[in-house]
Amino acid sequence: MKSIQLLQLLLVALMVSVSGCKKVTPDTGFSFIVSSSDEGNVIFTNTTSGGERFNWDFGDGSNSTSKHTTHKYSKNGSYLVNMKATSADNVSSTSSQIVKIDNVQGTLVFYTNHNFGEPVDVYVGSVFVGSITKYLGGSAECLQDGCVTVIGPEGAYNYSAKTRSGNVVWNGQFTVKSGICSAMRLKP
Repeated sequence: MKSIQLLQLLLVALMVSVSGCKKVTPDTGFSFIVSSSDEGNVIFTNTTSGGERFNWDFGDGSNSTSKHTTHKYSKNGSYLVNMKATSADNVSSTSSQIVKIDNVQGTLVFYTNHNFGEPVDVYVGSVFVGSITKYLGGSAECLQDGCVTVIGPEGAYNYSAKTRSGNVVWNGQFTVKSGICSAMRLKP
């Protein structure tokens, strides 16, 4: 009788032990907000339960191991974001969503390396955007003093420029690419 009770007790202990071995799989999820005021910036909120470690892949070659995180995209586009959660039992689960970025602007700087003896006025379409007041020996950088910097959404734009006296005139088209600063040298 004692051996049957001992056997029953061992069987119950074994069942409890086996049922206690069930590994936890994380219930993985996340939400995100694309910032309207900070171009390319996305705030990610982890909604996972049962996860201990996290690995974010933002779809642009960047990643993070934070539970909640932010990421700044440098170009417009659609990105597949994967967030992998791993439980304390070393079981993993992944959640994926598409993040669409369309608020990253591009930059173009107008400059000249010829001294005309007067400012050069620059127009995009028919809108005056500024005057070139410095004449550079080399190339220009975005937001450089004395040059004209245009920041806007990706696309092609018509421009015109002229010296104040109107003796030299330029007309053409330039392209703005999201997240990129380009330079346009006005040659005499």
